[in-house]
Amino acid sequence: MSAEPLAAIASGSGPGIPLLLLHGFLGDAHDWDGFDWGVRRVLAVDLPGHGRSLGRPDVEYTLAGAAEACLALADGHGWERFAVAGYSMGGRIACHVALAAPSRAAALVAVSAHPGIDAIPEREARLAADERRASLLRRDAAAFLATWYDQPVFASLAARPGLRRRLEGRHRAARPDEAARALSGFSTGRQTPVGERLALLGVPLLLVSGALDKTYHRLLAGWAARHGAEHVCIQRAGHSIPFEQPARLAAAVDRFLKQHDPCP
Repeated sequence: MSAEPLAAIASGSGPGIPLLLLHGFLGDAHDWDGFDWGVRRVLAVDLPGHGRSLGRPDVEYTLAGAAEACLALADGHGWERFAVAGYSMGGRIACHVALAAPSRAAALVAVSAHPGIDAIPEREARLAADERRASLLRRDAAAFLATWYDQPVFASLAARPGLRRRLEGRHRAARPDEAARALSGFSTGRQTPVGERLALLGVPLLLVSGALDKTYHRLLAGWAARHGAEHVCIQRAGHSIPFEQPARLAAAVDRFLKQHDPCP
């Protein structure tokens, strides 16, 4: 592990459980700008390969390694127990934070985050697809970005061309080599299913899906039903909930944290 902590933006100084926020692929800590968390202590993290957290050790470009780096960041701020919330790629890393240190995870929120692919052949196929995408990203970042939001999971953005253009514009600032390392290392194809393991640990878990994202709505509703997690469906949102409906997402997370906060 690097001696340098992950980059992060800190805010708030009030009582209650602090909150670690983990962005999605090609994002950074600023993805959470404008969210109202009140006076709650918050760390919005730049995950490995993103924002200012570049050139990290190879181990940090794995789900378990990124989780350990997040825990080290929390240590540096003196956080013994905290909540962790993540979107998409960040949601999967958030699950691994809780798996690595369940006694420290006061609550876990996974937004549009895949629970893991059960069938090994399908998992291998997903990894192969992500490796191809990472190779394209290294060779031709413009071509990669031109097609990233054409994936069916982002179909709701077709009705919001301004938002899609804004997201694509922000993503052009990403370092292609670093983003490719993250895409490969954090691939859903490298993740074994986490639902049962998290349920056994008893960490309070909120799963958030967008009503327009049929694939992830089905996945997260099924995860919640099988393993006793809470599930919230955000209306008028697809996969990109933090950008499509930030206020509704913040309200859902705030309500959940207050349920599990000894000092709200």
